[in-house]
Amino acid sequence: MQAKKLVPENLNESSYTDFLTMNSDQIEETKVDLKSIAISIFKGDYTEADVVDALTSLEQDYDSEVPQAIFDWLENQGNVTNRELAMKGIEIQNKYGTEMRMVLNAIDDLSHALFIAKRNREKNAG
Repeated sequence: MQAKKLVPENLNESSYTDFLTMNSDQIEETKVDLKSIAISIFKGDYTEADVVDALTSLEQDYDSEVPQAIFDWLENQGNVTNRELAMKGIEIQNKYGTEMRMVLNAIDDLSHALFIAKRNREKNAG
C-alpha cells in the first residue's frame, strides 16, 4: 500500500489564491487560447494527426497529467474555469513538485505546436 501525501487544506487554498493572483492575465489569455484551439479543431483547421502529435510532444516536457487534462478540456470545447486550471496546477505541484504555472505554459506550447504544424502542412501543400 502506497502512502498518500497529505497537504493541509489551508496550503491548497493559499496556493490557489496565489496562483490566481500572480497569473491572472496569463490565465485569461490561456482560456482564450484553449477555446480558440478547440474552435479551430472543430472547424478542421488542424488535422487529428496535428493534435495527436502536438499533445504527444507535450508529454516529453510536462508531467503526464498535464497533456491529459488539456485533451479533456479540448473535448469540452475548450471550456475551462480558473478553478480547474488552478486545481490542476496545485495537483501537479503536490504530486511532482512542478510549478503550478506549467499547466498554462503547456497550453501555450500546444498552441505554438499546432500553429507550426498547420503552417508546415500548408507550405508542403502549396
